[in-house]
Amino acid sequence: MPRGGTVNQYSETEVGGLTLDDWETDPDETDKIVLTKYIGDQVNVVIPSEFEGQEGKTVEIKTFDGMFDNLKKENLSGNPKYYNELVSLKVGTTDKKVTLGTDSLY
Repeated sequence: MPRGGTVNQYSETEVGGLTLDDWETDPDETDKIVLTKYIGDQVNVVIPSEFEGQEGKTVEIKTFDGMFDNLKKENLSGNPKYYNELVSLKVGTTDKKVTLGTDSLY
């Protein structure tokens, strides 16, 4: 039997991160949107290239370090002590770029 196909289908009803309500942002930035932390509860997350109502503003990810800590859960078996429930992450929804505000993906 053939294998393959699409693992994740992204739609606005199945993913989080598509609205600014799902994010903490850097309040000091006014000419662009700098995402600092995901505060939504969906485990399939899309970081869009542009947010509704904020057309024309570029999107920047400040860092991935701690970005999804709200999805971190304690592992009852203790090894490892914590795990992250994040299942999938897609960056970009259009041909516009999403920039990374750090030179490290640590």
